[in-house]
Amino acid sequence: MVIFYDQYGCGRSTHFPHADASFWTIARYLRQLTQLIDHLGIGHGYSILGHSWGGMLAAEHACLQPAGLRGAIQASSPASIALWQQEAMRLLTPWRRCPMTISKTSLCPPSFIKTHQNSSSLTMPDTFIPSRKKPFMFRSLMRSSPPTLRVITFYGNK
Repeated sequence: MVIFYDQYGCGRSTHFPHADASFWTIARYLRQLTQLIDHLGIGHGYSILGHSWGGMLAAEHACLQPAGLRGAIQASSPASIALWQQEAMRLLTPWRRCPMTISKTSLCPPSFIKTHQNSSSLTMPDTFIPSRKKPFMFRSLMRSSPPTLRVITFYGNK
């Protein structure tokens, strides 16, 4: 049996748009995962696969050494969040020097860029996500020269 689930704030799970940073804790996500395991009655034997942030959650869950955990797989997940943040900031540095014309794309309003251009935060507010009617692609940004890494991300469901 394979079970996919959306964590709080993701996909079709409950969203909390007005929650501040103190709401989003590892402990909260671990409780959600434990509640799901208990609800499904699989606590006697299961494996967990986590991708990206889910891999970090899987590692935290494994550190608790639950009796029924048979295995944990981390896919595309950083082993060190501190090193990941440092490298992400290094890769984003060229974007911070981009002219403000980048804000004319469909990605984000000028106020977002002005507010966050010198920030060390990678949090993207809902205003950063364009309409669900079209793919979320950095197509417009690819016409500029700063990044050395090309990224295409698709956003949306159905």
